[in-house]
Amino acid sequence: MKSKPADSRLIREYSPVGALCLLFATMFFLQGSSLLEDFKQLSKIQTARAQLKPALAHALNVSQTAEAASRELIVLSGSSAEAANIVAEFKITMKNPGMSGP
Repeated sequence: MKSKPADSRLIREYSPVGALCLLFATMFFLQGSSLLEDFKQLSKIQTARAQLKPALAHALNVSQTAEAASRELIVLSGSSAEAANIVAEFKITMKNPGMSGP
């Protein structure tokens, strides 16, 4: 007869399926929480864009005004020494209309 250990009912065989399920559940939870954080960041970015929209419009207006003044100075530099000095001092140049700016 074979003798069985006294605590054979306490010894179990474990399968790696349980550990893999736990691993996948943990990964799923971590990805879900990361996805939620990404959605929170998205709403913050959209809020910041909405806040910056008026400032961007104002900056565009200032840029267009400076460009118009520069063009006028370049045109005047041909007939005015003062305008020519300003153009030379600030190194104002005119881009070709076909070229796109950076």
